[in-house]
Formats: sequence, C-alpha cells, structure tokens
Amino acid sequence: MFRSSCGSCHTITSVSGKGFRAKWSNGTVADLFQMISPSMPQNAPASLSKADYAAVIAFLLQGSGYPSGPRNLPDEVDALKAIPMQ
Repeated sequence: MFRSSCGSCHTITSVSGKGFRAKWSNGTVADLFQMISPSMPQNAPASLSKADYAAVIAFLLQGSGYPSGPRNLPDEVDALKAIPMQ
C-alpha cells in the first residue's frame, strides 16, 4: 500500500526512523491517522479507505522500530486514540 499510494513522493526512509519517532512520540496513532488521511496522497487527498490508511501507518510504525501488535492496526480514530506513540 505504501509503495502504490505514497511511493511516488516518499521513500520509507524519508518518512520513518528517528525523525518520525521524534515528531510523533508525544501523541497517539490517531493523531497521525488524522493528519495523513485528509491530506495524502498529495495527488488525491483522502482517496484511500480507512483500512488502507491504517495499513500505511502500520508500515510507517514498523519502519520506525515500533513493535507489531497481536492484530492489525484498527482503522477507527477512537480505537487509535488508545495507542500511544511511545
């Protein structure tokens, strides 16, 4: 999903890692979801499904060294608010 929707403008190394962790460490996964979903991809903002945005965010989290959870990342903002970015 990342390659097909984000890869024309971003590489995983340009949007993950230490910089990602520093920028998002004080928020929740919902904060990231609410920033990305209405504005990305740049050529078609808000065009992905909620599940696709959740998949992209899971990929960013994985690329930034966050551990995987026991199930897929939820795609509902209220559920994502319970997941801190620490």
